[in-house]
Formats: sequence, C-alpha cells, structure tokens
Amino acid sequence: MTDTAMWSDSGPHTARRVAQRPGEWVVSWLPRRLVDARQAWIAMRLAEIYCARPEPGSARWRVVAEFERELGVSPRLLRRVAGGPDSMPVGA
Repeated sequence: MTDTAMWSDSGPHTARRVAQRPGEWVVSWLPRRLVDARQAWIAMRLAEIYCARPEPGSARWRVVAEFERELGVSPRLLRRVAGGPDSMPVGA
C-alpha cells in the first residue's frame, strides 16, 4: 500500500487515488463510485476476504457485515467480485 495505490496479494483488485481529486479513490470492483481512503481500504479488505473463501465460522467473517454496511454493498455483489457462485457460503 502506498499514498496513491492499494493492491491485494490474494486477488486481482486494486484501489487508486484519483489524481485530479485529492482524497478520493476508485476501487477496481466499484469502478463508477468514488470513495475516501478508509472506504478504499475497507473495499480492498472485503475483496481479499471473499477471494480467500474462508470457511463459514472463520474469524475473518466477523468484520464482513460491518464493512458491507459501511460501503453499502451486498454479499451477492462481493461473491461475484470474488468469482464465486451466488450460493458460496458466507459468514458464521
């Protein structure tokens, strides 16, 4: 992670600061939406969790619902982002 870019080791997603708009970021899986730096970090973390496909009940799922609410995204969208089926198990 740098001051202008975020990336994931567990998936293809990235976030980049918008040069013309300091403080605003664009995330690869939310291409039509500008977010702030915290939301970009949250979006990257969510994508990493879904791409890793942890087992239901894993501690990694504890923050997912809160992060999804903060970004206003659905588990269904995140499963598509991760390349998994809509029926992919999530959470505990």
